[in-house]
Amino acid sequence: MYEKRKIVVVENGRRKSKYDDVAAESGLRIFVNGKEFITLLCSPENLDYLARGIIFTSGLTGEKNRVRSFSIKGNYCYVETEKTIAPYGKIVSSGCGRISHIAGVRKSKPDNFRVSAERILFLMKEFQKLAVVYKLTGGVHCVGISDGEKIIFFHEDIGRHNAFDKVIGECLAKGVSTSKKIILSSGRISSEIVLKSAAAKIPVVVSKAAPTTYAIALAKLYSITIAGFVRGSRMNIYTHAGRII
Repeated sequence: MYEKRKIVVVENGRRKSKYDDVAAESGLRIFVNGKEFITLLCSPENLDYLARGIIFTSGLTGEKNRVRSFSIKGNYCYVETEKTIAPYGKIVSSGCGRISHIAGVRKSKPDNFRVSAERILFLMKEFQKLAVVYKLTGGVHCVGISDGEKIIFFHEDIGRHNAFDKVIGECLAKGVSTSKKIILSSGRISSEIVLKSAAAKIPVVVSKAAPTTYAIALAKLYSITIAGFVRGSRMNIYTHAGRII
């Protein structure tokens, strides 16, 4: 996830050479049913989780369209599904210059999922302890998924959307349901993050950063609780505050 690079440090008018830890960046091209779906710039680890996650959160696979075959060859991923679905509802993402398709996201009904504010604050502290590559490089985003008690899976990537998709992809690969879960993120909560959460039926999204206005509007529509600026002993709850007790 990171490599050593020789750099020159300028400090207090003096220059010195040293080696620094730099986040690694690679590419991944995903083909669905023989056609290129998307090309991503990403961290080079766990590309299988990334591919599984993005085709699911983009609405190409799910209960009504399952994966028939899946293979990774270097930086190329080939996916065959039971039936071909043309993506619709194109979203031009605000993150990383990425263009994605969000298809078939349905409105969620209110549920009985509840979590305490104290637990969220505890989970965010645990989340930050896991951010090893971020602490070394400062060049990645982090996303984790929790059942409200512990963090189940955690990923770091140069793109926050990629980190989200890797977490969802690992859930899919290991047969872990994403419903009644909490997403923890280091980055801005954008509209695409909310739409991906809706596709995965995730009721709560929390971050140490801020949401956008469109993310808040979509979260209200899809019954998703957003908590931002989750730091120390405080947080701001922007939508569906009743879930956080």
